Amino acid sequence: MPKFIIQVIFNIGKPNSLGTQWLRAAHKCLEGGADAIQVRVDTKYLSTEYYSCEEDVSNFMRDISKICAKYSATAVVNDFVDIAARSGSGVWLGQSDTPLLDARKILGPNSFIGITCDSRADLAQAQAADMASVVLKPSDLNPNAVPVLNPDVDIDLALNQLVESSPVPLIALSGAGSMIPQLVHAGFGGAAFSRTVTEAHDPCLEVNNIAKLIQDAQLTGDLFCDVVQ
Repeated sequence: MPKFIIQVIFNIGKPNSLGTQWLRAAHKCLEGGADAIQVRVDTKYLSTEYYSCEEDVSNFMRDISKICAKYSATAVVNDFVDIAARSGSGVWLGQSDTPLLDARKILGPNSFIGITCDSRADLAQAQAADMASVVLKPSDLNPNAVPVLNPDVDIDLALNQLVESSPVPLIALSGAGSMIPQLVHAGFGGAAFSRTVTEAHDPCLEVNNIAKLIQDAQLTGDLFCDVVQ
């Protein structure tokens, strides 16, 4: 069974919140088994008015990239292709950010690019990305849920249809923790976690527990395949 990625999202907010506490958190998450650290900084602080902050974020992403490299993990910055290019990190794009094909031209074929998709039409245009994310349940951080996930739809069927319609591996956002077995069995490429991990008393232990849930789900999936065969 393919590897199921654990991606931890750091919702940092203001650039002046970038500090050693986040670097320590990155170490803990990666020690627990995280495969990627994604950094979200509030975009309004990187506008022209606050342009000096962009170098701070670039330096922070260089540090995150170095830490991730020690664990063979991926460092990803949200939205800003220029920061990704300067820091050697990957980038995660929204539908209103730099167009995917333009980002690929800037970063080259070997840089990681992810994209958030709000619809099946978005998924169909994601071929140039390495992974795509879909929001399973609306939240304050991720208000746009893929419409197929609603009480009137069989969730297992909907997840399988999403995987089949995507040209790249899928990452689940919002509510993924309660659906790990279903996501694994549907063939998702991974799941992203934010406050569940970053606000945990022990982020390392929290990520490790998530990894164990994934392993258990993969084991039951393999056993089922053996029985069917």
